[in-house]
Amino acid sequence: MKLNRQQELAVRHVDGPILVLAGAGSGKTRVIVKRIANLITDAGIYPWHILAITFTNKAANEMKTRLETMLQESDSRKITVGTFHSVCTRILRFEHNALKLSRNFSIADEANQLTRIKRALKETGANPDILTPKLLISKISRAKNQFETPETWQNKSGYNPFNKTFAEIFQLYQQGLKADQSLDFDDLITETVRLFQNEPHILSKYQDKYRYILIDEYQDTNNAQYMFVKLLSGRYRNVMAVGDDDQSIYQWRGAEISNIINFHKDFPGAKTIKLEQNYRSTQIILTAASALMRHNKKRNPKTLWTDIQGGELIHLETWLNDKEEARAICRNITNKVNSGFRKYSDYAVLYRVNAQSRVLEEAFQSQKIPYRVVGNTSFFKRKEVKDLLAYIRLVLNTGDSVSCRRILNVPRRGIGKTTLNDLEEVAVRNGTDLFSSIGLLLQTNQLNSRKHQSLEAFVSLINALKKIDQENNAEDVVRHLLQMTGYRESFVIHASAEAKASIEIIDEFVNTVADYVVHGDGSLSGFADYLSLYSDDEDGDLGADTNQVQLMTLHNAKGLEFTGVFIAGLEEELCPLIRNNKESLSAELLEEERRLLYVGMTRARQELHLYNAERRFLYGREMVRQPSRFLYEIPSESLKQVDHARDMMQKTKSNPAAARKSFNSGDRVLHATWGTGTVVDCSGDGPTAKVVINFDRGLKKKLLAGPANLVHLNRNISRIKT
Repeated sequence: MKLNRQQELAVRHVDGPILVLAGAGSGKTRVIVKRIANLITDAGIYPWHILAITFTNKAANEMKTRLETMLQESDSRKITVGTFHSVCTRILRFEHNALKLSRNFSIADEANQLTRIKRALKETGANPDILTPKLLISKISRAKNQFETPETWQNKSGYNPFNKTFAEIFQLYQQGLKADQSLDFDDLITETVRLFQNEPHILSKYQDKYRYILIDEYQDTNNAQYMFVKLLSGRYRNVMAVGDDDQSIYQWRGAEISNIINFHKDFPGAKTIKLEQNYRSTQIILTAASALMRHNKKRNPKTLWTDIQGGELIHLETWLNDKEEARAICRNITNKVNSGFRKYSDYAVLYRVNAQSRVLEEAFQSQKIPYRVVGNTSFFKRKEVKDLLAYIRLVLNTGDSVSCRRILNVPRRGIGKTTLNDLEEVAVRNGTDLFSSIGLLLQTNQLNSRKHQSLEAFVSLINALKKIDQENNAEDVVRHLLQMTGYRESFVIHASAEAKASIEIIDEFVNTVADYVVHGDGSLSGFADYLSLYSDDEDGDLGADTNQVQLMTLHNAKGLEFTGVFIAGLEEELCPLIRNNKESLSAELLEEERRLLYVGMTRARQELHLYNAERRFLYGREMVRQPSRFLYEIPSESLKQVDHARDMMQKTKSNPAAARKSFNSGDRVLHATWGTGTVVDCSGDGPTAKVVINFDRGLKKKLLAGPANLVHLNRNISRIKT
């Protein structure tokens, strides 16, 4: 395909710094590869003077493959193409003597890091339940990328006990790496920067070697990566930064959008080229996405356009609640596929947080639609869900040794592998299950006081929950379980992204059981069966089918594209995400949330469907929701809006005759005051029929059909064009 004018200008650029602002779908990888080829074939630059940096090995390999098809093999192999980490590793191995490192230094992976952190925790006597290894690894990573050292933290520890303990653990961790001649992933970059800063002759050598530097996804660089590029390009200044500040969505990983915003300050006289022609989406989608981004102040202005003709208006649908939203998405996809012009793999459903996948998965499974959860473990296979289900199974059946083994030390209660081995030996010797063996081992008085108390407390916990189950519904049992075990609180005390994701899953688990109490028989045993059956379905044929709808978070959608995209949950406090209160959403975070929606919208080639709900089941209760502020920033002429919630309410008020039809158990109905619900019993017919309804908000009502003006949702929704 022929280059457009702006792409041609970027490809033909030779000397001096250049910023290429590459909008979504504008062919940036093609431009990078073509420019490298042009430098060699037209400008006469030696290939060994060229360095191309990507963020993933996949992207690096794709770039190498493209270069091999455009250049002679001898030239393509002399170009350095790799990630920041691989390039820095190559430099450090060659310059190891300057760092007093072995040339064969080890690179500590995550498992290695965890082992070292655990060792440091043990030496300091810090509580691993409060300062978890993963939390410490994350904090050390952020400190290193800001070039902070253990000494830095010691100097600012003051009277803060956390800072003091962290400094000690950080110090022990670093000492361990040094003793073992190892570097972690952050060290690979920060140590290269320090090498360049402390050894000017080494920096000069690499500046002369890499005279032309190209960096992809520049908006995702962190402070250490920025410093590496700044130092390395210091002599010749022939640096091409390619990226899109409108797609900067990784601040939580340490990415600094200021690196691309301030490029001209760092490289005075830099040329700017905007790639605004999009080769992916229709103009309707691009117009809406560009209008959305104009509300961000911290950006380089650009407006996407395309030669692609036609295209549907963006569909914006409002539903009564998240269940109706999920059902509508399933209906729309099914209708599209049944038309014969689409297949399931043409579509993706995007959402802001992982916990949203649960309601969507239920709807997809109910409608037998093949799907795959991308970039995240399916809700039903999440560790948190399996842990809580194991507790429930053990409460229901203490003979379930598999469940007992899983949660015996979850959350941590000081019951380690040695004790577990002892219990299993007792179980084998006496022919009992694992839970029963606890009582037998306690009778021997062979345990120390701490282990004895921990095991005794565990037995008391399960027995107490068994009694609670006899007198309460499943939701009450689960809430007691969480309170008595401290399982949710074990994640609340951490500030890591992983802990927040776990809390979201746990809260969604509570939503699931509360929903079951409303729509099922309410028992703990019934809920266990319900959840187990869904888990079993996950292991069926759906996983083997490549013709699947993709379910993923907006973050995981970056870099992908689909014929049609459905974005669910466009409501305040969800998109934009507000975890605690409105004051916590700073202007900076709000702009990143807007960029995240922009990324989701620009994944769509031909169809874009936006969804929100008036009520969403959160934290065990149905909450009233407000449309996302971002929806008001999209031009109305780009939208085809259908408010199903309003239409249903109007039908209730204007057509009372609809309510005088007969009802059956299982019917979904709508009431003007109490919202949606499910009929559980009905006697009589016509306006005097007595109807018992479990409403989704948790109320159970016995109503007369005529005065209640009920609307059959499952009979009327299908008549509305979606």
